[in-house]
Amino acid sequence: MTTLAYRAGVLAADSALTTSSEAGGDRLSECVKLHRKRSAVIGLYGESGPDLAFLEWYGSRRRPPQELQTADFGAVVLTPRGLFHYDGWCRAEILSGEFYAWGSGAKAALGALWAGCSAQRAVEIACQVDPFSRPPVLAWTLEAKRS
Repeated sequence: MTTLAYRAGVLAADSALTTSSEAGGDRLSECVKLHRKRSAVIGLYGESGPDLAFLEWYGSRRRPPQELQTADFGAVVLTPRGLFHYDGWCRAEILSGEFYAWGSGAKAALGALWAGCSAQRAVEIACQVDPFSRPPVLAWTLEAKRS
């Protein structure tokens, strides 16, 4: 689970990774959910296996992996042309709003964004109330990593 938020050219994400298994129960660890590929910043949320398959596919000019069609994941891609959301069919939908949030902490992050918070601050607030989102929070722009 995850919290991603976007505002003013900044894409922010928490770092929580929850792994569940019958043998070991739930385990919490840390991971990076923002990636740079070509001239884009990619934010991933949902299941980590499909996320990584999307990341490998993005920009490859190959057909999208078929297993993504039924996976529980999403990708947000910030490019010089704009902000795009990808579903399991790897279709890009351009987003034109001022701000957005995704993942298990999206409601908390959206409340913070409506109150005027930055993308990074919105994810930090979501980490306070969403049990599946945790710091550290990364915030990246197209030009550079901000934190």
